[in-house]
Amino acid sequence: MASKVLLFTAPPPASQPGLRLSIVEHAPLPMAIVEGARHIVCQVNAAFCRLLNRTREEFIGKPFYSLLQEQGAPGDLLDRVYRTGQPESHTAEQPFERPALFWTYTMWPVMEQDQPVGVMIQVTVATESLKHTIAMNEALVLGSVHQHELTAAGDKLNALLRVEIAERTKMQQLLSEKARLLDLSTDAIVVLDCEHKIQYWNQGAEKLYGWAPEEALGKVSDELLKTRYSLPSEQMREAIYQDRWSGEITHTKRDGQRVTVLARKVVDRDKQGNVAAILENFTDITESKKAEEALREARTRLAEYAGQLEGLVTLRTAELTASNQQLEAIVYSMAHDLRAPLRAMQGFSAMLVDEASTALSEAGQDYAHRIDQSAQFMDALLSDLLAYTRTSQQRIELTTVSLEKVVGSVLSRLQKEIDEINACVECSGSWPEVRAHEPTLIQVLHHLAGNALKFVRPGVVPLVGLRAEERAGSIRVWVEDNGLGIAPDYQQQIFRLFIRLDRGKYPGTGAGLAIVQKGIERMGGQVGVESTLGQGSRFWIELPQAMSTERGEPHAG
Repeated sequence: MASKVLLFTAPPPASQPGLRLSIVEHAPLPMAIVEGARHIVCQVNAAFCRLLNRTREEFIGKPFYSLLQEQGAPGDLLDRVYRTGQPESHTAEQPFERPALFWTYTMWPVMEQDQPVGVMIQVTVATESLKHTIAMNEALVLGSVHQHELTAAGDKLNALLRVEIAERTKMQQLLSEKARLLDLSTDAIVVLDCEHKIQYWNQGAEKLYGWAPEEALGKVSDELLKTRYSLPSEQMREAIYQDRWSGEITHTKRDGQRVTVLARKVVDRDKQGNVAAILENFTDITESKKAEEALREARTRLAEYAGQLEGLVTLRTAELTASNQQLEAIVYSMAHDLRAPLRAMQGFSAMLVDEASTALSEAGQDYAHRIDQSAQFMDALLSDLLAYTRTSQQRIELTTVSLEKVVGSVLSRLQKEIDEINACVECSGSWPEVRAHEPTLIQVLHHLAGNALKFVRPGVVPLVGLRAEERAGSIRVWVEDNGLGIAPDYQQQIFRLFIRLDRGKYPGTGAGLAIVQKGIERMGGQVGVESTLGQGSRFWIELPQAMSTERGEPHAG
């Protein structure tokens, strides 16, 4: 009888290793499993061993074709099933035996991850009369395998379905929890679909607008709330579809009341980039807008009042300046005019002492001497008053002034006094240039250095130090002494006109420091003192530093 090949269209056996081994081990017909392209035997059952009268160990690890070559095992068929992944069957007749025997090889591919890794083989030997029985057995085996496959696939699908149900249940619980949290928000939170219909409406939205969720769901948001945008609706929709938008809009509540809200909108898209949902968050800012408007009206009024006040202050300042200038002019005139009779008093008192000293008693001479001293002191007061008013009234021009030159001029004027009291004067460090009025600066430093030489305890040699230090855009000049010192309570008073702390003990009218302060103020600077009673004083003046490119612009003080 001629050899024949039967092709099977049934699916390959299950890819689960445990299932394959179970089918082979318990099959009543001879079966084996080979693996790899060389078809090495890895599993045979007891029926296979009995058919060929060999032990299991004689098969394991050897190529299948070499074991059954004499029985007509088709090597090309084995290769084809392994390569194509399609089951086939081959029957080989051995005519030299009577009755003739038919060896039938039925082969199924063994698949893992959709790739063939081996072949499952069933071998049957029968006479002509048993061919139909063999075909039926093959069909039964295929059906059994297919049933196992369907069962395994069904179990797998059921397992996946249970996992999906569990995940959906968990997701539903998570969404419910998030919805509960969104309900806790004081803001109105609304979710729209791609047609702008309301799909979610939290408690904050119900509280703000007045509609319950069942009344709002399914409605078009802008129609329900009668939304008014600052942009035209078409531009607004384009802006929203840029994925994020925020701004102020106006809504109408259920009771007809208009509210202003701060809106924040976020677009959610699917994997294809289409709009899946729009999340809207609304914060009521109606009251804050009212407060902002009220504040704007108040600021406007305040600005108007400030302008009026500034004008009034300017007017009053101008009037006060004019009054002060007039008063200073009167004081200057009076001081100048009073000096003439004072000189007459001084002259007559001196003549009285010189020409009538023998006719005057000792008391009379003392009276004449006191008249002369009082006239001299009054003349000094008037001179200082004139100096103070000149410092206040004269027009000054600020230029670049050399501190080294000014200090040299001051010490030159004080040299006689320094020599008389054997004082020690030290000038240390460099002397930068400043923006100042040179005559006024000389007058200021002359008063400070003169006071340092004058106000010392009897018997103490005056020690005076002058130095300068650079600060942020300015120069500070220090005049330090070892004199009497000044108590903290009096350190501000000493710069007032005619203030003297030790009347009668030391010469002077008390106008020197007032002249210093007025002169420094006229030059745009500052003056101050650091002192401890009984331990000396450190007076300082501070003026703008002159820039290297300055050419001396005039300044009216």
